[in-house]
Amino acid sequence: MRAFITLLVIAILILNITSCKEKGTEPQPEPKPPGYQEDIPWPSLADSPWPMYRADPQNTGRSKGFGPQSGNVSWTSDSLGYFSSISLGYDSTIYVIVMNFDEFPAGENTGLFAFNLDGTIKWKFNYPIFDEKIGGAAPIVLSNGGIIVNSPYENKLYCVNNNGTKRWEAFLGNNIITQNGLSIDKDGNIYALGTKNGTPVLIAVGKMGEFLWDYQYENFWVGQISSMSISPDGKTLYIPGRQFGPGVIAIDVETQFIKWEFGRKGYAGDLLVDCSGNIYIITSDENNQGILYSLHPDGTLRWKYDLYKDLDNSWGYSSSILSLVMDKNGNLYTGKNEVISLDYSGKLRWQKEGYKIWSSISIDKNNMLYFSIHGGAQKELICMNENGELIFSTYFNDPYYIDYSPVLGYGTVSMVCISAPFFTNIK
Repeated sequence: MRAFITLLVIAILILNITSCKEKGTEPQPEPKPPGYQEDIPWPSLADSPWPMYRADPQNTGRSKGFGPQSGNVSWTSDSLGYFSSISLGYDSTIYVIVMNFDEFPAGENTGLFAFNLDGTIKWKFNYPIFDEKIGGAAPIVLSNGGIIVNSPYENKLYCVNNNGTKRWEAFLGNNIITQNGLSIDKDGNIYALGTKNGTPVLIAVGKMGEFLWDYQYENFWVGQISSMSISPDGKTLYIPGRQFGPGVIAIDVETQFIKWEFGRKGYAGDLLVDCSGNIYIITSDENNQGILYSLHPDGTLRWKYDLYKDLDNSWGYSSSILSLVMDKNGNLYTGKNEVISLDYSGKLRWQKEGYKIWSSISIDKNNMLYFSIHGGAQKELICMNENGELIFSTYFNDPYYIDYSPVLGYGTVSMVCISAPFFTNIK
């Protein structure tokens, strides 16, 4: 009996040792790189790869879906005028603001259009467009099935159901003229940039269209290319500054007070915020030369990269659209006459010359970059990987150029040319 007990104890010990060894050899998940970007939950937005301008309230330009793999044009629409960037619904519906020049300011082909992914029109919601040069902000697609659009001509916001019927309208009494100046917090409150009695104004509207508050400040920039961003906790708005004001202005949405300002002159791009709350901005220094700054959430300098000195002198101040995009690993991408990538600490990863970038840069969940280039007769969509290697290019046989952000999701990219009848979808 004693021998049996001894053998049993030995067997148990061997089993435990073997089990520990097996557990020790199980593959462990790879450590995430410094700067890895966790998704920021945003309950008010639709579960869509691209529900608003630049994909999310932080302006990351990073889609939760896939872009195209082949670069083949699946369809184009060239009979309407398109006056906003595109947003995508959770069901792959494409939303864009349209204006027919012959019907100005309103008509059956003016307002918010919903397209199916195959290019057929799903429905239209008609309302007046402001004028032939300034359209509406990119639609915001909500988690409750609504779509928020602005009507600058009427000084209104509309919430449209996803079947094309009106849910509510809100008269703001102020002109929301900027094309990218709508955003939304986690609770569904909407923020709009515009003018009030000739002074720039930030307006807050509740999720049912009720007026909450406004804040006038002469240094807000409300031009056509301006766009705000929001901190990961939804409590701070970052507003672009005007050409000779600060580069960025931080507003506490609970107290409606300015927390801090940063930058000397000339705002020239979208404000990007990462999942840790760090802010990224391209603006100008005291010599009017382009600098990429990274700021801590309190507005203090984290690092800076001298675009003018380290690249070429085309990075002096420019009013052209300069975008920043961040991949899941925290790497940054931007460009003007070249494409560059910086790591999370602001060090140059690579530089690719020969690309005159015309649109914002967008990136899909596989870290594939998409942007349009324009140089004389050269009008192309470019796709490159995170290492700067060209994957494909698609030539546009069209007199116009793509100047809005490529919108990625459902295996396609959708792009529009503002003020021209051109809208294309590529798979």
